[in-house]
Amino acid sequence: MASRSMTQSADDNNDENPVTARLVVRLLELIDSGALQPGQQLLPERELAQKMKVSRQSLRTGIASLAMIGVLKSRHGSGTFVSPGILTCHSNSAHSLGGIASSQLFEARLRIEAALIELAVLRFTQIQLGNLAEEIVEMFAALDDRKKYTTHYMRFHRIIARAAGNAVLYAMFETISANLASDRLQQTQPLNDLRESASIHREIYKAIRSRDPFQARLLMERHLEHSRLSAESEPNLSKRKIIPAASEAEFPNGTYR
Repeated sequence: MASRSMTQSADDNNDENPVTARLVVRLLELIDSGALQPGQQLLPERELAQKMKVSRQSLRTGIASLAMIGVLKSRHGSGTFVSPGILTCHSNSAHSLGGIASSQLFEARLRIEAALIELAVLRFTQIQLGNLAEEIVEMFAALDDRKKYTTHYMRFHRIIARAAGNAVLYAMFETISANLASDRLQQTQPLNDLRESASIHREIYKAIRSRDPFQARLLMERHLEHSRLSAESEPNLSKRKIIPAASEAEFPNGTYR
C-alpha cells in the first residue's frame, strides 16, 4: 500500500496535532515513571518547550489538555504542577484499582470522540476519506488477528480525531487512549465480536461519506458504549497507567511538596 503511505505522510506533514499528542504521551510517561512526582512543579514554559523540542504553542495545548482531565494543575502567577492527587502505576491506593476512574475515562472518551466526529464530518479531505476507507478494508481483512485488527481500529479513530482539526481535543483523545490502553481493551473481545465491531465502523464511515454529523455521532456513541460495557466485564482492565484520584485534593495552602 505504497500510495496510502505517501498520501498519509503528506497529510500528517500538514497537521501539527501529532506533535502535541506525542508531547502529551511523553509527559504522561514522565509522571508514570516517577520522573515527575505528584505536586511537582513543571519547568518554566520556555525551558520545558526547549527540553521537549516542541513549540511553546504545542506545549500550551498539551498542558491544557492534561489540565482539563485533572493530570496537571495551573495556577496563575505560580506555574503548572502535577496534580497532587494523581495516581500512577506505582500507587498502592485502592482508587487506582477500582472501576470508578475507568468509568470516568470511558465517559470522557465517549464525549470527546463524539465531539471530534461531529467536527470531522464536515472537514474531511478526500485523502483522509480514502485513508479511512482503507482502514475499514484492513479491519475486515484482520478479523482472525486481534493485534492486527487493533492497529487498524486505532488508525481509524486517529484519522477521525485528526480530521476534526482541533489540537486540544486531539491531544485529549491521545491522552485518554493511552490511559485506557486500547490495544489491551480490544484484545479482550472474542474474535467473533470483531466482525460486529468492523461492521459498525463501516456504518460510521458511510455516515461520514454522507456528511451526516448526527448519524456519525450516534453510531460512534453506540460503538463506544458497547466498548465500555465489554471492558467493564473484564476485571483485569481496572489497572491503568495514570488516573486522577476520585476525590482529588486541591493544592493545600499554596504548598506543592
